[in-house]
Amino acid sequence: MYGFDTKTAILDNSLIGPAKGGVYENLVADMLTKRGCKLYYYKRDNNSQEIEFLLSQNSKIIPVEVKSGNSSTISLNNFISEFNPPYAYKLINGNLGISGTKITLPLYMAMFI
Repeated sequence: MYGFDTKTAILDNSLIGPAKGGVYENLVADMLTKRGCKLYYYKRDNNSQEIEFLLSQNSKIIPVEVKSGNSSTISLNNFISEFNPPYAYKLINGNLGISGTKITLPLYMAMFI
C-alpha cells in the first residue's frame, strides 16, 4: 500500500518517523502469526507503557518488544522487573545480545521465536 519511495526507504534503511515503527511492528506481527502464534499486547491503565506482543510458551508469558532502532526499552525493563518472565525478546534493527533475561535479536529473527 506504500508507494515506491517508502519501499525504497525501507530497503536502504532511510525511513524515519513514526511510520518506521509501525512498519516493523506489522512485519513482526506477520511473522509471528505465520508461525501460529496468537498475538496479545500489554498496556498499562495509565497509557505510560506498552509491550507490542505477549506470547505464551510452555505455560509462561514471554514479552516481545519491537524497536525500529536500538533505543532503550523502558516498558520491557519494567515488565521484566514486575512480572519476572523466564526471558524476554527485544527485536531491533541491529545485532544479537543478551542482558539478564532480555534477549536482543535482529528483526528478521522474529520468524524463529
